[in-house]
Amino acid sequence: MPIAIDVHIFVKSGQTDAFKAAVAQIFKALETKQPHSLLRRLEGYYSVPEVENDPANLSSGEPLEFVLHEEWTSLADFFTGLTELKEDYDTYFAATADLMDGPRATKIYEVLEL
Repeated sequence: MPIAIDVHIFVKSGQTDAFKAAVAQIFKALETKQPHSLLRRLEGYYSVPEVENDPANLSSGEPLEFVLHEEWTSLADFFTGLTELKEDYDTYFAATADLMDGPRATKIYEVLEL
């Protein structure tokens, strides 16, 4: 039975393009160092059309939400993956903190610290 975790990322309305640019820069930086990085897998999530192109989301002033689903096949893999997740998010939050919806982003980070 796989062990799974969902990470919810909230990006301020109007900051989607800047968010994409910041993540793209991180992909480049991690490309040779961590080819299987969580942040590379995030690429498929930040352009989900039903989230990004929903006029209600874009005009409401509410943060856009992106969900990253991670799965591991064993408990050992889960703990290894969780460590990598935290390391990647240390980098990720440092690079994109000003684009995030502060309290919610902090909450995600605290969950990853557990």
